[in-house]
Amino acid sequence: SSHACGNCGALEDPPDTTLSACARCQLVFYCSKPCQVLHWKQKPAGHKQFCVTPEERRPADAETKQAAFKNLKEESCAICLEPISSSSADCCTLPCSHTLHVPCAEG
Repeated sequence: SSHACGNCGALEDPPDTTLSACARCQLVFYCSKPCQVLHWKQKPAGHKQFCVTPEERRPADAETKQAAFKNLKEESCAICLEPISSSSADCCTLPCSHTLHVPCAEG
């Protein structure tokens, strides 16, 4: 796909004009280092104000949901979803790491 310089609007036209992505966000492209510097410092709304790393773009609640799912999987029976105590003798762990109450597994 074709990109345009984030500062001057020059279109990418290989091999004559090759644009480079912003090293931080990888979303904005520039035809030259001077264009990148000008766009970064531009007032009132330069790229510096809006540049966000891929990690920063990840929704915050996605990590929370993953952690909650991991806790659910490790601390609850995969069949009945009731809590499993760490000292419970009536539970078993499958090779896939799911933990079950033995009575639930036996049906």
